[in-house]
Amino acid sequence: MLEREQTPYEIIYYSVYLIFEGLSLRACQRAIEPFVRRSHVAVWQWCQEIGSNERMHKMFRLGRERIKIFAIDETGVKVAGEDAYLFVAYEPFVNRILGLYFAWNPSSLSVELFLKDLVRKYGRHPVWTDAGDWYPPACELMNLKASRLPARLVALGGHGERELSRC
Repeated sequence: MLEREQTPYEIIYYSVYLIFEGLSLRACQRAIEPFVRRSHVAVWQWCQEIGSNERMHKMFRLGRERIKIFAIDETGVKVAGEDAYLFVAYEPFVNRILGLYFAWNPSSLSVELFLKDLVRKYGRHPVWTDAGDWYPPACELMNLKASRLPARLVALGGHGERELSRC
């Protein structure tokens, strides 16, 4: 029997983010082609599915909420058998994903490029990160205040919004 290949959630979320950034469905299809082969119709269906989910829609919406901090973290992913990294910027006070950035290796240059994009879109804000060594040099070059999340928040896996307000 033919088994259907499940698309990783990271690819779906990245595709929807690209659409919100202004890429066409076909351009988005070409952008994710190195990772998975999907049609532009599949990308459209993902947008429809996320748009109908109220919680997901709030995370990706492009409103004018007041941004207080950039909480940034990275996760390792496999792309065509190679190690890669997906950086995510999140605003915990308004529960919103601010940006995604793909890099083949985590470096201060990658973080600097990501921060430049965030500053262009949202202005200058303090950066909160985990213990990644690539964050402090990039923040210093961008003249942004960098802080490390307390270990108890890192252990919560991003579910420490209430705790973050006490820091």
